[in-house]
Amino acid sequence: SVSVLNKVNINSQEASALIVVTQHYDTLQSIGQETNSNLILLPNSPQAGSEMLNNMVASFTASNQIGEAMKNAANKKKE
Repeated sequence: SVSVLNKVNINSQEASALIVVTQHYDTLQSIGQETNSNLILLPNSPQAGSEMLNNMVASFTASNQIGEAMKNAANKKKE
């Protein structure tokens, strides 16, 4: 799954975010197929998936930058 996406130049962060969004929509579909379901998920809009994907990619990017900064700071202390 992730390795297939890497072959088409989608990095692991984007792949993970895409997988989570896909799982979200699979869950919504499963809930919608149940005739006796009384679960309501709010909020939901046509833009929700796109916003969720953008937020996840931004979060992954920010966490990587923070991690790199922490590594660099730790390496400087060792010197």
